[in-house]
Amino acid sequence: MLGLIPDDFGEAYINQHTAMVRPMPEMKGRYLPELFRSPFAQDQFNAPQRGIKNSFRLTDVTQFIVPLPPLAEQRRIVAKMDELMALLDRLEATRTAREATRDRLTAASLARLTAPETDDEAFPAHARFALDALPALTARPDQIKHLRQSILNLAVRGKLVEQDPADEPASELLKRIATAKAAAQRETGDARIKPAPSPDPDALQMELPPGWSAESFENLFLFIDYRGKTPPKTTEGTPLITAKNVRMGSLDREPREFIAENTFKTWMTRGFPQLGDLFFTTEAPLANICINDIEEPFALAQRVICFQPYAEIDTRYLMFAIMSDVIQSLLEEHSTGLTAKGIKAAKLKPLPLPIPPLAEQHRIVAKMDALMILCNRLEAALATADATCQRLLEALLHEALFPAPETVTKAAE
Repeated sequence: MLGLIPDDFGEAYINQHTAMVRPMPEMKGRYLPELFRSPFAQDQFNAPQRGIKNSFRLTDVTQFIVPLPPLAEQRRIVAKMDELMALLDRLEATRTAREATRDRLTAASLARLTAPETDDEAFPAHARFALDALPALTARPDQIKHLRQSILNLAVRGKLVEQDPADEPASELLKRIATAKAAAQRETGDARIKPAPSPDPDALQMELPPGWSAESFENLFLFIDYRGKTPPKTTEGTPLITAKNVRMGSLDREPREFIAENTFKTWMTRGFPQLGDLFFTTEAPLANICINDIEEPFALAQRVICFQPYAEIDTRYLMFAIMSDVIQSLLEEHSTGLTAKGIKAAKLKPLPLPIPPLAEQHRIVAKMDALMILCNRLEAALATADATCQRLLEALLHEALFPAPETVTKAAE
């Protein structure tokens, strides 16, 4: 770290780990401070660092190379730096203002699609405007995150695909799930499977489209979890899936952790996750959700709940629904904790999920897959363009700072 002491600073003591460098009177000014901040000088400061604290001795400083142009040139260098830095500040301010305006327009365009006051008649006009404006407004890879979230929000509100009156209504699907839940309770005697009322649809804070219903987590899923317990870990054996593996929308096998095979046999006593089940994190982080795609035997750690549906339902649609702002806000509202938010199973079970007809669930998932592929391509294109711009800028700066010898010769002539 480097600081320039102002002329009116007054008297002060110098603490340990701090050294004062006093140049000759002729060298006072900003050339040396600016030089010491440059990569050329910083590389020299970093090279001799040693120890845990990455420190160097004052004797190391005496070996540093300090290029000294004539005093008049030093002043010209500082003046040119001030000029260029002022230009960069103006460019940065202009770009910041432009990006802020672009972000506000993007957010407003997407928000109109899912706003509660947006009715079915106004929706097509808002959708056309968003589709026309987004190519010009989306200029950074980080903006694709908001686009993905808006697509999720449209899906969970029934505005991503058309409703088909010929579809079997969701109420019939929920009757089959209720029958399967009751049968599972009779056959297994599992105390976790209890009768529960259906939730109030108004708790979703959204209008359900025709043919849709609302149902609770508890009536849709058997909860398989080991909250509050951690099995002893080993360096190899049966894989252990923890909250760190459950990402938003995907299951990451890294970091890899294991438990012994004999521990696995005594640990997984509350049920075995099946392909297509959902994994949900209850805290640290809260409400990450993904699909189980692991075919080999594995164990579940604490802070992860496996949602195992009682009967046929599209769990990929349910994953998208839980990822939406509608459900994420609901989960946040019922969570507890200050620094690390978490939700208890008792609070989670009665919360509602919007359930479309099964045929519409499949259409939503197909449309989501197609749109996410487009988002991935757009994100990759923006990242490539950003990298190209960065390389071009570096090349221009290099050319300006280190011109080719023939260029210097021609300029001198």
